[in-house]
Amino acid sequence: MKTIECPLCKSQRTTLYLDLSHHKNGRKYYECSECSLVCADDSSWLNAQEEKERYENHINDPLDNAYRNFLDKLLIPLTPHLSQGAQGLDFGCGPGPTISKMMGERGYNMNNYDPFFHDDKSVLEKKYDFITCTEVLEHMFRPMIELKLLRSLITEKGVLGLMTEFLPVKEKFSSWYYKNDPTHVSFYSHKTFQWIATELNCEVQFEGNSVAILYNFKNEED
Repeated sequence: MKTIECPLCKSQRTTLYLDLSHHKNGRKYYECSECSLVCADDSSWLNAQEEKERYENHINDPLDNAYRNFLDKLLIPLTPHLSQGAQGLDFGCGPGPTISKMMGERGYNMNNYDPFFHDDKSVLEKKYDFITCTEVLEHMFRPMIELKLLRSLITEKGVLGLMTEFLPVKEKFSSWYYKNDPTHVSFYSHKTFQWIATELNCEVQFEGNSVAILYNFKNEED
């Protein structure tokens, strides 16, 4: 039986989670027994141009109250972790940055970065008190590379706010709408984020069914 390397932890201890290759979805999904990530078979991953075309169709209007309420699922529990004047980065801000506007209204200055729409790598050479990463992790082909990058950009008492829909129970996965977006390739559970927190030497706080806040980062020597 085929196994694949886990995109997150690189373990070979993966098993077939669900085969939807003969359905409309057209994909196979694998589960890692090391970090509990569920991922789409890499043969179904889109190339960069196909990805960008999909993202250009996303409508993320900073004036849309429903979209703002959606983002507040992360921003409201994140804010108590921040001190006055904290400097932030929105990683994966998309074509219409909104979090930086919302946090600016609350007194927090933020830079924006997105590999497709705001590819200014100079913002990745600074340190930040907080970083937001909303609806991005599920798109990542090699999540730990990006997560370690973000960890390196966090100040000593910094906070990393992540937002992605958590895996439902396996019985509901086949009807889960979130997996059907062809740009969604990596899916996370509480166990996965707890594994990530251990790897990044920090603590994790969960909010609702889509928010994980990483904080209290420790240095290797601590």
